[in-house]
Amino acid sequence: MGFVLKHDIEFKRKFLRDFAEIEDDVEKYEVSVQDTNCADLALKNEGKRTLVVFEFKVHARLENHQNPWLKNLRPDDNTPFWAEVKDGKNGYGHEIERNYPGFSTIHYIVVRQNETEYNETKPCQRNGKTFWFKRRSWRSLLEPNSKLQEDLVCSLGETAIDELKDYRMKKIKIKNDQLEGFFKGTSSLELLVHVGKRLGLKNAKITSDLVRLCTELSNDTSLRQLGVELPLETIKSLEGIRNKFDGCEFGYYSANRRQFTAEVWFYGANESQLKLKQLLKSMEKSVEFDKAEKDASVLRVVRTAETSLSDFEWFCKVLGK
Repeated sequence: MGFVLKHDIEFKRKFLRDFAEIEDDVEKYEVSVQDTNCADLALKNEGKRTLVVFEFKVHARLENHQNPWLKNLRPDDNTPFWAEVKDGKNGYGHEIERNYPGFSTIHYIVVRQNETEYNETKPCQRNGKTFWFKRRSWRSLLEPNSKLQEDLVCSLGETAIDELKDYRMKKIKIKNDQLEGFFKGTSSLELLVHVGKRLGLKNAKITSDLVRLCTELSNDTSLRQLGVELPLETIKSLEGIRNKFDGCEFGYYSANRRQFTAEVWFYGANESQLKLKQLLKSMEKSVEFDKAEKDASVLRVVRTAETSLSDFEWFCKVLGK
């Protein structure tokens, strides 16, 4: 994060605007990483005597001495945040005042997963300093507009931040030859797992909650499939007419050795097939229906080559997510 802020002025401009609502003199903010125990990241404008302090949380909770909203108190009533503690953890408010004496305007911003965006409506005045408090989600990093920013978002999504995983997955489009050698790489499997998570499969993993991972890749059979069979309770949670079916699978299918297509198979509920076809036709040229399917109880939806949707987006749209 610090590296990208130092080397990409457009990212710094967007970052300060989205996280701190600061748009002036952006180029004058100097970036420092973990220079004190109360700042994971700090941006300092000496001329304006303005400081922006970030506390980032991934899977850890916000501790009392880091939390200006403890017990739903307003920050100026929050003793643990401002406290100096003997033989203990000083409050971050106290530490910021002590470590950054030259700054008169201070923005303290907590970034957490699944956070509801929040701004304190009134600043907190203490010892001649003005504190502004904000809460932000990691989602504020989305919509990168350079390769360096994309690398940052993707790396955070791959390592820890669930809210940023979607960005990388939306960019993936599986090619036919990738399925042929899928044992050598995991991109197609990761995509199916991620769609499974979007559908509500808890802790979706290749080895467990995907229920059944089809890997029928025999050379002498026409059935070649890498897919996921959804449990009935997940099907019942799908939107609209989709939850009327008795079974559903999604994944990649090939009738020959080289042509793989993204497909979703709905089983049963013959009377619902026409309604679902009409609904899916609203996706314009992204779907077609396999006319050769002999079993009338199966509706086989096939992704067309004309669509600009990535595989991830296509699966989610067809499945109503």
